[in-house]
Amino acid sequence: MPGRNTTFGLIPAIVFLFATANAWAWQEPKIPQSLAELDDTNLLAASENWRKMAADSRRKVADVVCLVPDRETFLEAIASWDDKTFFPVLIDDPELNLKFISAFRPRRVVRFPGKSEPVPNDKIWSVALTSALRGILPAQEKPRGLIPGNILWFQQPPRSPGIVLARAGDDAIAAAALAAGRKQGLALWPEDKTWSDVLSIDDASLRARAAEVIMTDIKANADKLGDDVDFITLMGDLPYRYNTPQGVNCLDDLLGRNLQDQKAPRWAYTGRIRGSLRQQIYAVMCGLFLQPSNAILFNGYGPTDPKSKGYPLSTATSRLDSFGLRSELTSDGTLAAWRKRFFPSNAAGLVFVNSSGEPTAFNLQGSTGTTWDVPWSVPTRIHIIHSFSAADASDPYTIAGRWLANGAYGYFGSVNEPYLQSFRSAGLITDCLLRGLPWAASVRQNPGRELFGQPWRLMVFGDPLMTVEPPKSREPRVSSMATANWPTFKPEPLPDESADPMARLAWAVRQSLVQASGASPQEAASIRDIILTASKISRDKLPDNFRPVRDELVASLSLESGQLNEAISLARDVPRTEISPALARMIESAAAAKFYQSLAKGDLEDALPAWRALVTLCPRTDLREVLTKPVVTLSTTPVRKRLWIRTLESIQSDTTAGDELKNWAGQLLAGAEKIK
Repeated sequence: MPGRNTTFGLIPAIVFLFATANAWAWQEPKIPQSLAELDDTNLLAASENWRKMAADSRRKVADVVCLVPDRETFLEAIASWDDKTFFPVLIDDPELNLKFISAFRPRRVVRFPGKSEPVPNDKIWSVALTSALRGILPAQEKPRGLIPGNILWFQQPPRSPGIVLARAGDDAIAAAALAAGRKQGLALWPEDKTWSDVLSIDDASLRARAAEVIMTDIKANADKLGDDVDFITLMGDLPYRYNTPQGVNCLDDLLGRNLQDQKAPRWAYTGRIRGSLRQQIYAVMCGLFLQPSNAILFNGYGPTDPKSKGYPLSTATSRLDSFGLRSELTSDGTLAAWRKRFFPSNAAGLVFVNSSGEPTAFNLQGSTGTTWDVPWSVPTRIHIIHSFSAADASDPYTIAGRWLANGAYGYFGSVNEPYLQSFRSAGLITDCLLRGLPWAASVRQNPGRELFGQPWRLMVFGDPLMTVEPPKSREPRVSSMATANWPTFKPEPLPDESADPMARLAWAVRQSLVQASGASPQEAASIRDIILTASKISRDKLPDNFRPVRDELVASLSLESGQLNEAISLARDVPRTEISPALARMIESAAAAKFYQSLAKGDLEDALPAWRALVTLCPRTDLREVLTKPVVTLSTTPVRKRLWIRTLESIQSDTTAGDELKNWAGQLLAGAEKIK
């Protein structure tokens, strides 16, 4: 690997790919439905090594979730893991913690005893690196002081065949947890570009070379699959696109390549975890500790659509059922069937979707869904055949962005037009997953047997090493000696309404966690009681920094319990300037579900408050228009016309609404008054 010239090997590889991709358009290729049909001997040989390394580095999972207040305490908590046992650790967050705990269902939710001192950004890398190492080693071998350097790597097993690359600062925190959790490497990745930057070919190839240099530095064998390093995780605010003569490709699919040899297999698969510190930690903990128990497969291709020939979902469904994962196949892939399946929320831990579309829209049978049709979700992994769905996953108004913001911790989709045949079939992916292959190796194509195995336009989100385990053979959790004396959240009686507002809010937060963990109904407070307690607290009586906690707790619990009106009412009750992006997205998720459910019943009166909440919060006119067309269609009777006009007038009279929104509502009002 040392001395490999990647810069000059990249352009020929791209030209080769473009020529063969166009050739494919004139063929009737056979789409493999299983590993046997794929017949990739390199992948099969590597998978044996992955299984062995995973078994050798396996640990017991303690039946506990630990909560911490900040990043420094988080690092101290993961440092309490050892070589035999580990457990989930989360930073306080009403939405993400409720999602994770509801899915994990621990016996105990505990608080880390104590709070660590703040560490400045220029010092946090050493703390993160040391915490990762301490979280892997037995108690007697843990270092007491900070370890120097920029790289953590174990020359000898037990370890995983992966490495995490991250900047310092907040991006180092979740990276350290993933490295410790997988017993894999961790390296500092200096980067002067961000997610929004589009790289040149030369800049992209330099980054591919930089990954190889790290392999040289750690003296790892990393020339092919099946050796020391086969998986790379990029963590945080790093670039993901680069320009080619034929358009934008995904940087993640360029890393881990021998670009001088177009026919050589890749030497690593790359996955990515991005977002805020809390979002990164959520994705890491989900990948480490959660397993899907059920699946939804939704076929947006019609029965006569030629695309269905190579991409049936029935093969995957039968495999999942035999494996023990409850699966539901929807062949009536209409928008009405989608909303019936996914609203008010997605309850499946694994989702496959066949569709096509754009960043904010996806085509189904005879209809089109939009960002508004992406549901609130339990923690899930999703594979979606769809053009441009991941064009900008940082934007929650795009398809991938909304899935990742609403609960997905794994996602596979396209950053640019990829061509249908660049996707593996659901049959092949499920065969890979159910045979123990990691997430990234299951969804990505490889050079040689698969035409689109060259650097291309598809992107893996989530821990690339996460797998799917058979439900019947999942190991039972154990008690944790390390956390035995840590403060535990327990059921508490409902506080009186005259109690101090902060005390009532603290009770609501604690009891939401107890409720999510699965405490018996006889002991735990009901979600309804918790919502009412929090919503009745006057925001004016809370310190400024605790008002978002109250608001997001009410919204999260409302969505989790299906009591959508509680979340929608926050659009009216919370001042516009105090609605955070996270709260806006939660309100929108509740309002979209309510809106489409009401429209399906023809109930315009019930739909309009949800419509108003959506258009008031959404900054995008194109997505507002999608919501407005069915309202106009229904506003044909005198009663409905009056309701529609009053709703538009309420927006125009809203002193907190911006001029752009008021002008838009005014145009609609002029049209509404002409309705006969």
